[in-house]
Amino acid sequence: MDDALIVVDIQNDFCPGGVLAVPEGDS
Repeated sequence: MDDALIVVDIQNDFCPGGVLAVPEGDS
């Protein structure tokens, strides 16, 4: 389950407003 939580955190980081936000990251 720890791996799943890490993956979710990474995905959130790439969303706008996230730590690693990228253009159209939530498209």
